[in-house]
Order: sequence, then structure tokens, then C-alpha cells
Amino acid sequence: MFFKYFNTTNIDNEFYVCNIGIMMSLFCISGYDSAGQMGEETADPAINSPKGIVNSVKSSAVTTFIFIVVVLYNLGGTDDEYLTMLANSDNMFYPMFKKQFDSPGLVLFLCMNVLLMLALNGISSISGLSRIVHCMCTDNLLPYSDFFSKIEKRTQVPMRILIGIFFS
Repeated sequence: MFFKYFNTTNIDNEFYVCNIGIMMSLFCISGYDSAGQMGEETADPAINSPKGIVNSVKSSAVTTFIFIVVVLYNLGGTDDEYLTMLANSDNMFYPMFKKQFDSPGLVLFLCMNVLLMLALNGISSISGLSRIVHCMCTDNLLPYSDFFSKIEKRTQVPMRILIGIFFS
């Protein structure tokens, strides 16, 4: 699984294509920044915040490695029918799950789980980034800081920042 190269992108640059594939695994390592941002709300943050960041990076490294191995193992087939299905699919997970499981319901369930994980990861990234942007706005480091740094009275959330991040 580590020594075969299969490219269906029609891009001749192997380095670029491999980096595109590695980008999927970056979802596994997003979140360590949230550990640092939440550190100010823990007991004894000078000690526990660095521990949380280091532990989140370690766990992210393990989950990223597992993700890459699972994907590479499942994509290891060389039968022409599978490779054609993979090349013609907009979703790389569908052919992978279809190859491994006979039940269409299970394949749909697994694909929906992947979509759910991507959505939750996006929400996590947005909420973590909003804390950073809010701090930058309160220090007037960004254009229109006065407008974006407003906290909604009812929810106590920087809603303008959240909406701006969501649409950017």
C-alpha cells in the first residue's frame, strides 16, 4: 500500500498530487489550537494548557496516521472495475466503502458519517478561529475592529465574527 502510486487527477506532478492527498489527513490535526485557546479557562493554566496542547498534538498524530493507513489500505486494489469507479466518483469514500461492504445501507451510513465528521470539524474550526479574531479585534489589529468586536447581548457571542468567518 505504501509503494504504489495511482493518479486519476490528470496532473503530471507527483509531488503536487501526493500533497493534495495528504491534505485530507489535515482534518485530523485541526483542533490543537482549540486546546491552547481553552487553556485560559482551566485550573492552573500555566501548567495544564501546555500539557493539553502537547497531548492534543500527540493524539492528532495517532489519528492522522490511522486515517492515512486505513485509506491507503482500502485503496490498495488494482482491479480495473474498482479503479474506474474511483476515477469516475466525486467522493473517494463511496468507492472505498462499496469495495469493502456489500450492504448499500451500510455504505450510505458510512458516507454520511464522513460528511458529519467534516461538518463538525468545520464548526470546531470556526468557533476556535472566532476566539482568535475577537482578540485581534479587541486590540484593533484588524480593519473594522470596532464593528466586528461587538458581542451580542442575548447570546454573549461575537456573532459578526462568526458570520464573517463562516462566509469567508
